[in-house]
Amino acid sequence: AAAGAPDAAPAAGGAPDADPRPARAARDPAAGLSLDEVRARLGELRAEYQAATARGALRAARAIAERTVPYARRLGSWEPYQWIMVMSCRLGDEPAARAALRALPRGASGAYLRQEMIAACRMHGMELGDAQE
Repeated sequence: AAAGAPDAAPAAGGAPDADPRPARAARDPAAGLSLDEVRARLGELRAEYQAATARGALRAARAIAERTVPYARRLGSWEPYQWIMVMSCRLGDEPAARAALRALPRGASGAYLRQEMIAACRMHGMELGDAQE
């Protein structure tokens, strides 16, 4: 059948009439949740992160921190970026540490956070002083 014909195979990614909501939820799992639900999920993820770091599972901790970002963003928290950066520094992953720095807000609060995070990485043996603005 010709492209666009009713019996044409659906495009990669699903049926043409697929519900777009699951795709949005996959991109932003905090979408559509109440603030109480977001806080609860953030608390669960914080506990998972702390447990992973306590057992020395740095890659798992960083993955948990990355999953935490959409929930924290809804609450205006930058905490997961700090987690990502510290875990990246501990893992020796400079590109990921620098990406976490770039994700921070601009302005005075962002500058303060950047300085704190650069100092945290320095404690773990990674120099990122050139990343200050």
